[in-house]
Order: sequence, then C-alpha cells, then structure tokens
Amino acid sequence: MQLPELHRYATRPGLFFTDDDGADGAWDPRHGLRFNPYKFLLDPYAKGIEGSMTLDPAAFAYDCTLKNGLIKGSAWGAMNRLDSLGKVPISVAIDDRDVTKHDADPSHPHVPWSRTVIYEPHVKGFTA
Repeated sequence: MQLPELHRYATRPGLFFTDDDGADGAWDPRHGLRFNPYKFLLDPYAKGIEGSMTLDPAAFAYDCTLKNGLIKGSAWGAMNRLDSLGKVPISVAIDDRDVTKHDADPSHPHVPWSRTVIYEPHVKGFTA
C-alpha cells in the first residue's frame, strides 16, 4: 500500500496518522489563520477512526475553560497550548486488502419478485 508523504508513518493497521515534518503555520484567527500544532486533526481520507470526543478545553484550538458543562472563551483569543491527544478521535490505518471478507454475505437480499415493491417517491412530496 503506497501512502502519501504526509502519512508516511502509518504503515501497519492500528497506527495513527502523523505529520512529523516540522509543518508550521500562523495563529491569527482574525484573518482566518488557525494553525495550532498542539491539536490532532482527522485525516479526511482516513478509513478508520479511533477514540471519541471528550468535552474538554484541550479539544479546542483557543484558550477556554469548562464551567457547568459549557465552554467559556473566545474563538478569536489566544492559542490553546494544551495537547488534544486523548480528548479527540484520531485517524488510524486499517487493512482493507482482504478480498474474502464478504464471501459469506449473500449477493442479494433473496426476496422473490412476487414480494418485491419498487417505490419511487418524489423527494419534495415524500419529505415535506
């Protein structure tokens, strides 16, 4: 399996993706620049995700606090330097090369045509 340069360390199933090439950016939220090296990001092309989201100040890019289950802080404020590992889900590599994993599955639902109904509703009328 050939991995893009960004994901060069994800070589076995279960490993999380990382970018360790010294990527850098600016923190200037007023101009749309929100690079934060302390935060994990999900890979939009990842086929696996491990973990879950925890409501915690470490999961946010900006400095904030948690009071009574509510996050207090300004998204335009200072960069949060708390590590988000363990507070947010991460992308993981999975092995999807197994071509026999669906061999036991039926090829179709095995419903006879005499019991099959094909229904084609108009989306607007059906969902309104």
